[in-house]
Amino acid sequence: MPGQWEYQVGPCEGIQSGDHMIISRYILARVCEDFGIRLSLDPKPILGDWNGAGAHTNYSTEAMRAENGWSHVCSVVDKLRQKHLDHIGVYGVGNEKRLTGAHETAPIHAFSCGIAHRGASVRIPRDTFTSRRGYIEDRRPASNMDPYIVTAKIVQTTILDHFDKIYPLEVKAHASFIQSISPEQLQAAGILIAGSANGDHSHAPVPGAAPTTAQVYGSSNP
Repeated sequence: MPGQWEYQVGPCEGIQSGDHMIISRYILARVCEDFGIRLSLDPKPILGDWNGAGAHTNYSTEAMRAENGWSHVCSVVDKLRQKHLDHIGVYGVGNEKRLTGAHETAPIHAFSCGIAHRGASVRIPRDTFTSRRGYIEDRRPASNMDPYIVTAKIVQTTILDHFDKIYPLEVKAHASFIQSISPEQLQAAGILIAGSANGDHSHAPVPGAAPTTAQVYGSSNP
C-alpha cells in the first residue's frame, strides 16, 4: 500500500514474543487514536496492485546460531516445508488476499525458500548464508496473526515434531480454506521449493539436518 512502513518486535525468547507483540499493537492503537487514524490489522485492508500487510517472523534456535549451524538451518526449513499447509491454516485470516505470488510474497498453496529472496515463503538472510549460521525469516504470517499460535506452531514443527499436535490449531482458523485445496495443490505444497524466476543463483533452494532452544522475533510488514 502507498506509504507503507514497518516496525520490529524483539528479539524475544519463546512466548515472550507474543507478549511484546500484543503490547506493541496496543501502543499502535493508542497512537492512531491520538491522531484520529483508523487501525486495521487486515492483511489486505485495501484491495489493489500493491503489497499487503504481514508479520514476518524471524526465528532461530541455539543450534542454528552456533558455529557450523548451517545444517540445523536447513533442517528447520525442510520441516517448515513439510508442514506448509498446517502453518498457512493458522497464520492469519484473509491471508489468501496477500499471499498471491506477487508483491514480495509466495503463492499461498506452494512452499518456497531462497537466499535473500523476498518472494519466497521462507527467506534465508544473506548473512545467515554467508556465515553458515543464524536465523531464518518466515514471510507467510499475516498482520492479524495470533503471535502465540504462530510461535507455538513454529516451535511445534521445528523442535517438538515428535508430537502430532499441541492444540487443535489446524482445524480452527482456515478449515474451509484447507478443504478447498485440490489434491494437486496439496502435493505441490509439500514438495515445491522454488528459487528465483530470473535464474539468480543467490536465490537457490537449500538442502536439510535438528534444533533446540528457540528465539523468535517478528515484524509488522508486507
